[in-house]
Amino acid sequence: MKEGKLDNEVLEHSVLSKIKLNSEDILLGPGVGEDCGAIRFGSEACVVTTDPITGATKGSGKLSVHVSCNDLASSGAEPVALTVTLLAPTHAALEEIEALMEEIAEAAAEIGVSVIGGHTEVTSAVTRMVLSVTALGKVPVGELISTAGAKPGDWIYMSKSAALEGTVIIAAEKSDQLEALLSHEDQVELEQLQQSLSVLKEGRMGRMAGVSAMHDVTEGGTLGAIWEVCEASGTGCTIWGSEIVIAGITKKLADIFDFNPLNMIGSGSMLMTVSPDNAHILEKEAVRQGVGLRRIGVIEPDPAQRRMIGEDVEIVTIGKPDVDPLYRVLGF
Repeated sequence: MKEGKLDNEVLEHSVLSKIKLNSEDILLGPGVGEDCGAIRFGSEACVVTTDPITGATKGSGKLSVHVSCNDLASSGAEPVALTVTLLAPTHAALEEIEALMEEIAEAAAEIGVSVIGGHTEVTSAVTRMVLSVTALGKVPVGELISTAGAKPGDWIYMSKSAALEGTVIIAAEKSDQLEALLSHEDQVELEQLQQSLSVLKEGRMGRMAGVSAMHDVTEGGTLGAIWEVCEASGTGCTIWGSEIVIAGITKKLADIFDFNPLNMIGSGSMLMTVSPDNAHILEKEAVRQGVGLRRIGVIEPDPAQRRMIGEDVEIVTIGKPDVDPLYRVLGF
């Protein structure tokens, strides 16, 4: 099979169709584009998500914490705790495991979450370190947000820039090759992106503004995430391609390694849909929080109309995401 997440049709047919919800306390179950599950506990929901890190080795401890907590943020939840599963290949050194756990502990402390358990194992079943983090958070039941809530007429917002996570991973994994190609300005911009991997602020902004849907940009990139929001919500969209921010360092890496930044994995950026009546609340909060935010489109009623319009008025159909280009760039 192809590297990366299962194709959405295969996911629905072979995985999701087998799952039945057996409790009325399940508020949010699995679905295409859904980042989390949620369970009712009185007036609050416990929100749960799990994510592996398979495309990065350098900095994967920090990434694993941010990526899992970003999923919680997309539901409007505040992260509370993590469990960590670490599978190490037989050729790994103990020092590598220690370094990963130090990264995880440091990132968790920055966010204010606790590692409460997990599993660590050396196994011949893997050829490189595999990290999988389960994150647990909480949110009042009435403030729970899903990917499937977008409504026709909603404005679509995107925080920060495209391919954020992919840029950070590629720069780390290809550092030897890039050493002579990146300027001082590129390095400064890269460091800024490395500090921008969390979307917890966006999650709080969205909850405060009463957004209808949120979705963390992961595999498949910005366009893949837009498609997933529309698919989950049964809607279409019009996207203004010129409004999507792409950092200079991302453009440079895209030229060197020949990938489209709009299809590249991009955790650290959040998609939000909100009614025009509430948009000013979201925009004001973004300014207060110091988070870059751009309105990039509008939700359309027709699911068959999912398009991006470029500066030259060229219309591009937004289709279901394919294999993320990160795997090809890294040679997996």
